[in-house]
Amino acid sequence: MSPGKTFFTIGDAAKLIGVVPATLRNWEKAGLVKPGRQNGNYRIYSLKDIERLKKIKYLMRVKGFNIVGVKEYLAAQGEELPAEPVKIEKKGPRIAVGQKLKALREKKGLTLEEVSQGTGVSVSYLSRIETGQVNVSIATLQKLATFYEKNLLYFFEGMDTKEQKLVRAGLGQVLETDEEGIKVELLTALSEPAMEPLLYTVAPGAGRNENISHEGEEFVYVLKGVLEVWLDETERYVVGPGDSLYFKSTQQHRWRNIGDEELVALWINTPPTF
Repeated sequence: MSPGKTFFTIGDAAKLIGVVPATLRNWEKAGLVKPGRQNGNYRIYSLKDIERLKKIKYLMRVKGFNIVGVKEYLAAQGEELPAEPVKIEKKGPRIAVGQKLKALREKKGLTLEEVSQGTGVSVSYLSRIETGQVNVSIATLQKLATFYEKNLLYFFEGMDTKEQKLVRAGLGQVLETDEEGIKVELLTALSEPAMEPLLYTVAPGAGRNENISHEGEEFVYVLKGVLEVWLDETERYVVGPGDSLYFKSTQQHRWRNIGDEELVALWINTPPTF
């Protein structure tokens, strides 16, 4: 370490920021920050890193930005983002979603500007989604799905369409959402159910920080961990193990795992959102 410089471990940095260490690891994985390494192994954070982490927390938890929004904001402010490792990827959900969105737009004879006006999503962001350059959050995809009169399942490749009433434990279809720290398992194999039961597994600090609203109603039952839900930015609910929450989906809603452990929750939508 350079003379006169102060460095912090991941535990110390997490305490200073007011988050859990897993959140800092998630932000690093998402490409928001790149700490140094002591002896090539342990993470160390400089004072500059600490200031950046404070800004990231403010943008996500106060301003409601998602990972993509934080990256775009920091880039607009002239802050350098960590270089992402080069990956050789097969054609996956990100590209498939973009292609389907572009096909829907062209089928309706719409310009990016017209879609932007109808959804509130910027033209530049829409363009990057369509070309597979960025991950798309479920909140943004929900807006686009509503605009194009589709449900979210339409945008996912490789869905098992086999009709069956029984879904064995751990064998539900996992929905790849490109959201950091969030796993969604579909607990029904029926093609046109009236309800949509989902099992959410969410890392500490992860969640959906962008408000969405749509038709229907939602029921949430927490099995493990602590869930925070905001409705219309006026109602705040902290839902713990054994607690349940029921609300109309027309209310603006966002949520996140505010606990120090993994969150596991049964989430039921009607009519189906996905």
